Amino acid sequence: MKKFYHSLKKSTLFLFLLLGFFLQAQQEVNESYSNEVTQTFAGLNKNRVPHGLLLDFAMDFTDAEAFNGQLSDSTNLDRMTYTNLYHTMLMSRVRDVSAGFMLPQEFANTWEGYRRDNNDFDLNSPGDIENAVPTIVLSALYYKYSKIRNNALSQGDIAVQNNQYRDAFVNGQWQNPYENKQVFAVASPIQDIEGSVVDFLLPTEITMSNNLQAVNKIEMDADDGAGFRQLNLDQKTRVTYTSLTKEGIRDIVFKITLNNGQRLKSRTRIKFGDPQKQGLQNPPPIGKQAEIINSDKFYVIESEENFNGKTATGIVSINYAAGNTKIKKPLIVAEGYDPGIIVTPENIFGLSDIDDFIDPIDQILNSDLRDLLTVDSSQEYDIIYVDWLNGVDDMRRNAKLLKTIIEWVNEEKAANGSSEENVVLGQSMGGVIARYALREMEIENTDHETRLYVSHDAPHQGANVPYGLQYMARHARNEYVKAPILLNGVEALLPTIINGAAWFSQLQLEDFVTGFENPPNISFPSPYAVLSLADMPASRQLLINFVKSDYNLDNTVHNNWQDELENVGYPQEYGIRNVAISNGSECGQTQDLDSGDYLFRF
Repeated sequence: MKKFYHSLKKSTLFLFLLLGFFLQAQQEVNESYSNEVTQTFAGLNKNRVPHGLLLDFAMDFTDAEAFNGQLSDSTNLDRMTYTNLYHTMLMSRVRDVSAGFMLPQEFANTWEGYRRDNNDFDLNSPGDIENAVPTIVLSALYYKYSKIRNNALSQGDIAVQNNQYRDAFVNGQWQNPYENKQVFAVASPIQDIEGSVVDFLLPTEITMSNNLQAVNKIEMDADDGAGFRQLNLDQKTRVTYTSLTKEGIRDIVFKITLNNGQRLKSRTRIKFGDPQKQGLQNPPPIGKQAEIINSDKFYVIESEENFNGKTATGIVSINYAAGNTKIKKPLIVAEGYDPGIIVTPENIFGLSDIDDFIDPIDQILNSDLRDLLTVDSSQEYDIIYVDWLNGVDDMRRNAKLLKTIIEWVNEEKAANGSSEENVVLGQSMGGVIARYALREMEIENTDHETRLYVSHDAPHQGANVPYGLQYMARHARNEYVKAPILLNGVEALLPTIINGAAWFSQLQLEDFVTGFENPPNISFPSPYAVLSLADMPASRQLLINFVKSDYNLDNTVHNNWQDELENVGYPQEYGIRNVAISNGSECGQTQDLDSGDYLFRF
């Protein structure tokens, strides 16, 4: 029975995707689907639709029928698919059914709130870092819904007249064209997580169902050899993997048992260990997040100065030189742009840590740099890696933190009887922060005891993200389709190109802003979280041209920051030497692009 309306729905969705990029408006709410589907199903008595959910009525963001509780190769869930599944069920409402539903943005933000609240690591000491265990906050959905049987029209159980479905009657008796279905799914907000010790949590508030009372119990097989264990709502369940495969992949299976004895399953796939090193070590390291990285010691340091009334905090990871157990010959590394606080709050070190600095060097064979920095027997420098807890914060605030850390390092090495001067290396945005911090110390007549400042591919003039990508990302964020039925008296607006919006935001803010040749892999977070990255203080400072949500350019933040940075200048006192390194091809090979070539075409 789907065929009659199937082509209309699919072509309408394709037009949304195709035309959405070229429309020019601050927020486009497309009502054509709502109007057409309402007209097409106007001849049906909606009160006769079981559960008030009719799949034929919905826009198919994904194939809901595939998630019927029976596992298959095509039903592994990630957050993107899960969100599309939820949106499909929300769109299937033929009357104001509210049980088990909330507005899409409210749902996304509620999930994000649980992620942040349960991964708000209270870091006051090295022990807090070493004992930190992330929480994977799950969301589950179980709905009973209906669809029009495929043979309903041929058997006379439903009628089509003037391109409208109509109820069918035989001798005054209504003919039931509907069959009952159910959908079950559980998803994790991330598919990569550092460490092999983790807590799972399924909050009641984001367990979405119109028939939760029919569920007797929820169980989880964490693929750790322990089989199924009960998963109680609002209670954390700890899982410790004592070994990992080379890629660290585990298939997590969830099972609900209904009161009638029926069992439904759902599966998601998660990589544990260190996503940056998957496949490099066999077997990969296991343990808590702090236990699997190349650090001999951790410190939590807060800036002594504040910026605009707020201080900054960071994690300092130390990898000592050969034979050292104390700081004597420091190489201070300031990390770059790290949006982990927004997109992966589960990972205490964000998207980059000391291993992301050490591992690439360690893989260079027959290298003097490798011998100098990473070979246990010949390592000369104590690597002191600065990990911002908020890697998208105002660069001036994190510069205050770096100043505090430099002063702390100087005190430590003096107490250890060392007069070695520092080498300060800033990667990407960290290079700009290091420049600012070192020069500000000089202006304040504070000896930074630094002989060499290395700017590693740092955007001192700002980051140039093409207008087209920014406009496309903004517009993608502003494209919605209106659900036909109100939810609790409120219009339900669903993002029509949620996947593309997330992809473009990741592309522009990691590939272009941070300058990574290969941007880090980010599991699909809330689209609202991803699309907020461009509005973060560091992003605004870096972006030479910034497109606001209303599509107007506003470069005020960048221009003011750039003026201030240029007035501060570069480090130049206490005998410091400045060196700049830019990423690129040592062979002088181009990227096979000519001026005016299409960067992206849809």
